[in-house]
Amino acid sequence: MMAYLSAGLLAFLLAYTLTLSLPDLQEMRNPGPAHSQQPPAIKSTFEHLRKLEDLGPAGDEIWNSDVLPREGGFLWVQANNTENREGWGITMFHALHCLQMVREVFKIAAVPSDHDESHYSQLSGRRSVSHSHHVDPKHATHCFSYLYQVITCGADGTLEPPQRKFDAQGRETSWVVNGAGVQHKCRDPQLLWDVVGNSEQKVLERPAWQQGYTVWDAFG
Repeated sequence: MMAYLSAGLLAFLLAYTLTLSLPDLQEMRNPGPAHSQQPPAIKSTFEHLRKLEDLGPAGDEIWNSDVLPREGGFLWVQANNTENREGWGITMFHALHCLQMVREVFKIAAVPSDHDESHYSQLSGRRSVSHSHHVDPKHATHCFSYLYQVITCGADGTLEPPQRKFDAQGRETSWVVNGAGVQHKCRDPQLLWDVVGNSEQKVLERPAWQQGYTVWDAFG
């Protein structure tokens, strides 16, 4: 039976993350100016994606092949007008990478230590296969503050009604909000995938950049 994540590890991760994120909470509640370029909106109904919740080999395959582009989601651009390339981050893919890191740290406690896991090699920008104990928890903890800011930046205000359970007499016994079956208005991420895929095939010119600049501003 799969072990549960230890309370000690959770306490360490949360305590370390809070020291990083709490001083910046007020700043996050006072965002800077918005930019005009916006992707088209699409409707998406949330559901339980069991394949992403699988901590076994089938789940590894999904996380390794489908969640991120081939080279990890970096936008590859010319470095200082040379033939060399440098990788720029894109927030959506950075957040997905963070989920990979959190998943790996979870598996350190949830899966036997001799089980092979995959992790993201940030130095090379490519996904690689290794043992899960090679994932640095201190690196993974930055994902708590990063994902907090990504989520609050998106500020998805979709209302999620509770799902209720009833006993044989028809009396409500409990309720839960899990978000399944609720439709959201989402940004279409296709341009992000297309631009990153193109840059993996051919390095792009370095985009004009300023604070808050997005893929849609540069390539939309």
